[in-house]
Amino acid sequence: MPWLLQTGQVSPGGILAVTFTNKAAREMMTRLTAMLPVNVRGMWIGTFHGLCNRFLRAHYKLANLPQAFQILDTQDQLSAIKRLMKQFNIDDERFPAKQTQYFISGNKEEGLRAHGSRRATRKRARRSRSTSSTKTSANAKAWWISGS
Repeated sequence: MPWLLQTGQVSPGGILAVTFTNKAAREMMTRLTAMLPVNVRGMWIGTFHGLCNRFLRAHYKLANLPQAFQILDTQDQLSAIKRLMKQFNIDDERFPAKQTQYFISGNKEEGLRAHGSRRATRKRARRSRSTSSTKTSANAKAWWISGS
């Protein structure tokens, strides 16, 4: 990277270096800071998750996301679901939060969002009525309540 920058073959914004750990990303930044006379903070160096977060923050409109979107890890997601279920008096024994989380995750994997997928959710609920209609309907309700 330093040679590419020093010979002018690439600009600092034209570098993308992806690592798997925060420790490796910090080490890379430290080394480049010592080697280069440019501010490496503007370069695209980091972990896969960190760089994707930065990219989405820069292009949130193109991704149809609100400017203040949040990325939650699995445990934070589960906590939010439990909080919403309590707030809306949803029986957590009848509709377990973990299963609701799986339902939401599955919909997101299919690209479905609460505000635009009512028809798909109804179809899914009708299909699964023969096996476990109560659970699916409750998960759908919790999914709509959470709004994402």
